[in-house]
Order: sequence, then structure tokens, then C-alpha cells
Amino acid sequence: MTKYSVLIIEDEPTFQRFLEFQLRNSERFKFTVSFASSAEVGITLLNDHQYDFILLDYYLPGMNGEMFLKQLNKEHIQSGIICISENKDYKIAVDLLKAGADDYISKSDLLSPYMLEKTIVSVLQKKEYRSKNSELTISAQRLDAIQTIIHTIDHELNNPLAIIKLCSDIIHSSHPLRAEDYRDLTQRILSSIDRISEVIHKLNRFEVETTNTDVSGPRIFALPQSVAQ
Repeated sequence: MTKYSVLIIEDEPTFQRFLEFQLRNSERFKFTVSFASSAEVGITLLNDHQYDFILLDYYLPGMNGEMFLKQLNKEHIQSGIICISENKDYKIAVDLLKAGADDYISKSDLLSPYMLEKTIVSVLQKKEYRSKNSELTISAQRLDAIQTIIHTIDHELNNPLAIIKLCSDIIHSSHPLRAEDYRDLTQRILSSIDRISEVIHKLNRFEVETTNTDVSGPRIFALPQSVAQ
């Protein structure tokens, strides 16, 4: 049985117990439950603990549910958030979803058997979809970066190879060469070989890093030095 932690932010003790009862009687999941009687207390708890889910009442004393969500976005909390309201106000529902809630349910709907559990499953599915979509985006970014590096490598290798080919053709031509011309051509060939060796050495040091998703965006590659230098 999968275990999840839940923070219930609800100011009515009776409804707190009702939600806890539904969670503890789940046949699919095992929940550990914590309580906050206000949004402010909830934020304090979230500063010290990470919860898998937050059940958030909209009508709270002081900071309401929408204000709480906007504050939560600043803290970069990753919990699945289900907002609960007294009635089916679709404008409130839209505002809450825009503010960062994963789902919205009225207290009357929660009277239906397993409705809370079904909503939690729905949130889990949404989070899984977003995670897979994020992985696909990162994979596409990696592919773009690899293609850019391949083009750079192609350019960096073709230039010295072209010089080697040109110098070799001149050396093997029937046109007589002076000693200083021969030395110059030989030096150009050796310099080009050194350049190729340098590019290969940098490629050997090339590392693909684990992707980090943060507010600045994903880091795809780490090169000790640019291959193009």
C-alpha cells in the first residue's frame, strides 16, 4: 500500500475529522495526516516539512485559499494541492486552478463515497503526466544541444583537415619547392594535427550532466572548455 503524507488546512475541527476519517479509510493508500487551522500555520508547517498533498479550504480566516496558493508559488512547494470550498463556485474554481491548485472539489461532493480518493488519484495522474512531459522537453533540449555540438565539431575538424589536404597536395605536386616553403607547409600540417588532437582531447573530457530543473531552466551539458575555442 502506497504511503502519502497530507496536510489538511481547515479551520473547522469537525470537517478536519471528516477529511481525516476519509483518508484513513482509504483502501488504496495509507495516509499520515497533519492539520493547520489557518493558511499562516500551514505555511509555517511547510517550511519544516514536505507533504505529498495539501487539502486546502478556500474560506479561511485571514489569508484565504487563493492568497495561500500565491504565497506557496513563491516558496516553490511541489505538493499536490486539492482546494475545497463550501459551494460549487466555478469562478473561484478557475481562479484557484490559475493560482496553482491541482484540483477543486466542493464539500458537498466529498459526501460521495471515495470522491476524495478519486480526486487524489486524479492529481497523481496529472503530476505523472507533467513529469513525463517535462522529461520529453528535456530530451528535446538535449538533442538540440548535441546537434549544435556536432556541427561545431564538424567545423573544428574540417578546417585543419582541409589545411592538411592542401599542404599535402602542394608537397606532392610537380612544382618544385624551396626549403623554406617545404618547412612552412610541414609546420602547417603539424599545427593542424595538433589542433585535431586538441579537439579530440576536449571531447574525451566532455560530460553529460544530470539535468537540473530550476527557475533558471535546465542545465543540459557541462563542457570544461568550449570545443570551439
